[in-house]
Formats: sequence, structure tokens, C-alpha cells
Amino acid sequence: MILYHTSYMVVEQPDLEHSRDYLDFGKGFYWTSLRQQAVLYSERFFLRGRQAFLGEYDLSDAYVDLSIKTFEAYDEEWLDFVFQCRKGEDKSEYDIVIGGIADDKIFKTIDLYFTGDISKDEALNKARFDRGTLIASGFIAGGALMGVVSAILKFAGVELFAADWAASSAAEWTALAMYIAIMIYFTVHTLKAKKE
Repeated sequence: MILYHTSYMVVEQPDLEHSRDYLDFGKGFYWTSLRQQAVLYSERFFLRGRQAFLGEYDLSDAYVDLSIKTFEAYDEEWLDFVFQCRKGEDKSEYDIVIGGIADDKIFKTIDLYFTGDISKDEALNKARFDRGTLIASGFIAGGALMGVVSAILKFAGVELFAADWAASSAAEWTALAMYIAIMIYFTVHTLKAKKE
């Protein structure tokens, strides 16, 4: 497994020496499997007038015998864990914690929960809503990109419209099946932040 870490200095090997306390998953060395996310994180250093270095690490065999905790969603267990870590009260002994950390939107929600301004249920509902908004934005962006591709093809004189297929009942059933599949996907992934 290839993972990435961005820092203001070259980090040859993961270490805890430069880690801060009270982070989402406690003091630790934070990686991402998304290279683009690590590259975008480097902008935080550039905005402060510092250099940024992107480290690439191969963990293929390194974590076989380690204690690993995985959070699949922003759910109640995840929220409780982050709450304990940020208060410095986490007593777990996981070697590796895998899961989403709070982005700007989720961070604001967590802050409201930590200060007692909203309840746990409200925090989970907000996380669920933010997740749904993200998925919907992806569909909208995808539709916009396909519109651009369609316009380019039309301008280039490429005709891909299958009139016979479009007029058939098979096309209608296929469209209905795809619509139902998208609705199921949207519902399942939006509700992934459910209270357990």
C-alpha cells in the first residue's frame, strides 16, 4: 500500500516527534492514500511562506502484525473516538487508525458538538447531510462534464445517437434501472453516517 504525507521538512521515516497532541486520531503520523489530497495539503505550508515536501511510503508488509482500527463512516463510534482524542482522553492502544478525519465542514460540526451547541444526533445528521451534498455535487459536476463532451462531439460532427435503440422499450427499462441504481447508491452512501 502506497501512502503519502506532506510536511514542511523531509521525513524519511514516520515518527511521532513532530506530531501535535489532541488531533482527530490523537498524536500520530498522519497519511493519506490519495496523492492529490497530500499535494493540496502542501498549499497550507506555501500560504505560510514555508516549503512543503511530499513523502511517499510503502506499507505493503509493515503493518501485518499491528493493531488496526478502521472507521468506515462518520458514525457515532467515530465521533466518540475523535471526541476522546481531541480531549486527550483516548486510552486505546491502536497502532494504526484508518478513517476519515474532519475536513473544514465536518470540523465545524465537531466543534459545535464539543462545545455543547448541538447534540450528538444533530452532529451525525449534519455529517450525513454534508456527505449527501458532496455526492450530489459530484453528480452535478459529472453531468456538466458530459455536457461539455457532448458539445465537443456535436461540434466535431460525431453522431453517436442510436435512434433505434432510443425508441425501444429496452432503452426505457435500462434508463429506469439506472435511475433506481443511482437512487440506491445515493441513499446508502448518504446514510453511512448513521447512528449505530
